[in-house]
Amino acid sequence: MTQDERIKEILKWGPMSALYFTVAVDVLNQVLDQKDDDFVFDLFGRMIPAATIRRCVARMNRTLNPQ
Repeated sequence: MTQDERIKEILKWGPMSALYFTVAVDVLNQVLDQKDDDFVFDLFGRMIPAATIRRCVARMNRTLNPQ
């Protein structure tokens, strides 16, 4: 089972799983805002550039929390 499939399966469990996912993305976004690029790069196994990580997480956060 892929990670995408696991997440989709968890989201079927009910509204609390979506809430937990939303909170997790928000907290990750806050951490990324506070830490430097080296920390962010290390956090994801030095496989994804920090700018890409920040951009993707910020987009997820905006999508989950529209103003």
